[in-house]
Amino acid sequence: MKLRIIKPPKRGNCFATLNSGGYLFFSVRAIDEMNIRADRKIIVAHDEFGNLYVKTICESSPEGFNVYVRKNGNCSIYCIRITHLLRNFGACVEKTTRYNLIETEEDFWKVEGLKLKVK
Repeated sequence: MKLRIIKPPKRGNCFATLNSGGYLFFSVRAIDEMNIRADRKIIVAHDEFGNLYVKTICESSPEGFNVYVRKNGNCSIYCIRITHLLRNFGACVEKTTRYNLIETEEDFWKVEGLKLKVK
């Protein structure tokens, strides 16, 4: 007899929300999948097409963005502030927008739909 393990469904969608203040907030599932914690940093990268990618790192790195924890009732919300990065690329955030996160190679997650102007 061969058994197949049935995994429980994952909670919610894996997404990030960029608000007009330049904060990138992560969904509960993104926090779990990316292993985001307050004592870690997040590296932000882009490819030659301007697509944005994020990755959680454990070690302290000058390239990493600090993770901020905000209380929202009984739960905590994790975010990073990328205002200066957006300004450097000439991007302007006028309204809050939700972007799906898609897992790629080397533990990076693509922020689908968020593009930067590559100089």
